[in-house]
Amino acid sequence: MNRVFSSCELIKDKDGQQVVLIVGGYERGMELWNPQTNEVKLLSDVIPPEGGGSYGIRAAEILPINDRSELIFYGGVKESDSDSDEIWKYTVDTNSWTKYFVCLFY
Repeated sequence: MNRVFSSCELIKDKDGQQVVLIVGGYERGMELWNPQTNEVKLLSDVIPPEGGGSYGIRAAEILPINDRSELIFYGGVKESDSDSDEIWKYTVDTNSWTKYFVCLFY
């Protein structure tokens, strides 16, 4: 996968193991990398912050919360080369996304 300009963060998977979540880049979607086993698992072909574009969201920021069981995802550059103004939360246990709000950057 082409994860150039992707974002990554250390999180806990459903079993409590520390893994690396890799999101976006020029490739859409999201993967988990387990450094203990060197296994990479595709979690999703497309994530909601990417919308319907053919490229992933690039250079977004992700911040772990709740003992690394959730992430706040914000910023980045969309396929149209416009900045993303959305803030999302990803929950590991349910593999789900929640849109919080749209920021108004001027």
